[in-house]
Amino acid sequence: MSISEDVETSFYEEWSTLFTDKDPEGTPLLWGKANPVHHPWNKTTIPSPQPRDFSKKYSWVANVRLVWKDGAVTPFEVGPLARLTITAYQPSDFGPGNGILRVDLPKSGGATDLPDAVSYPMTLAWRAPAYSTTMQRLLARAFSMVIHASHGWQSIVKVAELIRSGKIATSKPWKAPSRRTFGVGFTEAPRGTVRHWVVQEGGKIVNYQIHAPTTGNASPRDKYGRAPFEMSLLNSKVTEEVGPGEWQGLDYVRAIRSFDPCIACAVHIRVGSREINRPLF
Repeated sequence: MSISEDVETSFYEEWSTLFTDKDPEGTPLLWGKANPVHHPWNKTTIPSPQPRDFSKKYSWVANVRLVWKDGAVTPFEVGPLARLTITAYQPSDFGPGNGILRVDLPKSGGATDLPDAVSYPMTLAWRAPAYSTTMQRLLARAFSMVIHASHGWQSIVKVAELIRSGKIATSKPWKAPSRRTFGVGFTEAPRGTVRHWVVQEGGKIVNYQIHAPTTGNASPRDKYGRAPFEMSLLNSKVTEEVGPGEWQGLDYVRAIRSFDPCIACAVHIRVGSREINRPLF
C-alpha cells in the first residue's frame, strides 16, 4: 500500500510539483496507479481560504487516502483500535495472531494500599471487534495502556541487558548527502500513526510534509468515500431525552472525542510570516 494526499474538498489549491515519481528503490509512487504528484514527497501546501460549501470544499484538513497495489483508493482509520487490531492479527508477544491479545500483569510490588483486585497477578484479554464504534475505540484506548506498560517494561529489561554487555552507543555519525534524497519516518503516537516525509538536498530541506493521526481521521469526503470522523456520525442514534429543538449534539461529540482528536495537529498552514488559524467546528 502507499499513501496519497489531495485537496478535492479541502481549502487548498492543486499543485504541480514533481520532485520524483519513484521511491529510492525504483518503485513507482502510488504503485503507478494514481497521480504521483499527490504523494506526500511531492505535495505543496497552497492555502485557498473561501466560504464553506459542503458540495465542494468545506475543510482545512486534506484528503489522505491509502492507494493499494490493485489501484483501489480508500480512507482509513488510525488510533489505538486500528493499532491493536493490526497487532492482534499477527504473531507477537501478546498472541498468536488469532485476533486476541493477552497481557499477563505481575503482582504489584510493595503497594499496600491497593485492593486485591488490582494488586494481584492477572491476565487481561482484548478481542479485535468487527467494527469501529465509539465504545470499541474507548475500550481499545484503555487496553492499549496495558500493552504499553508491558512493552515498556520489556524495553527497560532490554536496555539493562545492552548496558551490561557494553553496548551503550545510541547514534552513529551522519553527514547529509550533497545529492537530493528522500526520507520518510512513521511512528505511533497515542492517538495514532504519525508520518513525516522530507526531500533534502545538500543538508537543506526542499520539501516537508506531515500527516498527524487526525489528518486522515478528520479528512473530508471525496470521490473515494468518507473518512472515520464522518463515518462515525452516520446513522447515529440520538440518546438525548429531550425534543429535537433542545438537542446538544452529545452523541456526535462522544463519537468524535473517542478518536482523541487534535485539529491543530491535523492542519498546518503558514503564509509568509503569518500563521492562519481557523476554527473547524
